[in-house]
Amino acid sequence: RNLEYRLIVEEYQEHQLSFVVRKHLDNSQKQQFGREQQFGRVVEKQLDYYKEQRFRLVVRKHLKYRGMQQIAIVTDRHL
Repeated sequence: RNLEYRLIVEEYQEHQLSFVVRKHLDNSQKQQFGREQQFGRVVEKQLDYYKEQRFRLVVRKHLKYRGMQQIAIVTDRHL
């Protein structure tokens, strides 16, 4: 009877341990997932910034080009 009790206690402790280990792994995976999400957001921000820079560059080039055309038209008129 004593042996039986001890086996139950050991099984219970093992179960508790595996539960604790599982919980720990869950938590570390969640933290990992959290980091990945944050990293994803950082990448998104950089991508948005890059797109904005590209857009500005295109707009600047477009304005510069329009400006040159404008200058060309003006010089044509003056000739």
